[in-house]
Amino acid sequence: MADDDQDDDIAFDWRLVRESARECRRPGSRHDRATRRRSPVPVPRMRTADLLAFPGERRVAFVRKQAARMALMPAESAEAYLHQQLAIQGDAMRRRGLAEARLKRVLRGMESAVRGELFRRVLLPSDGGHSA
Repeated sequence: MADDDQDDDIAFDWRLVRESARECRRPGSRHDRATRRRSPVPVPRMRTADLLAFPGERRVAFVRKQAARMALMPAESAEAYLHQQLAIQGDAMRRRGLAEARLKRVLRGMESAVRGELFRRVLLPSDGGHSA
């Protein structure tokens, strides 16, 4: 008899469970998994640390590649190409959360490095600057 009293206290209403399960399967419900995955408004992430970018002028492969491509273009096209590449790099760093002041500094350094490499390619002899 004592067991029967305990079972009555724990009585489970399966009707509520079935209704809840149906509610979860209904498209657009607050329990719908497809709806829960994406929130309609992007939630800004809280930054807990300052993000530092690797100095643009130190990215030697990138700098040389851009300068080599620019050396093959007319001056106006090369200038437009450089601005386009810097905009792409800036957008990528902005998406990663780099502060705007640091971003401008990195892009300025990157631009200076590309221009310097371009001038070296154009103005110096092809033997690496060593003349006989």
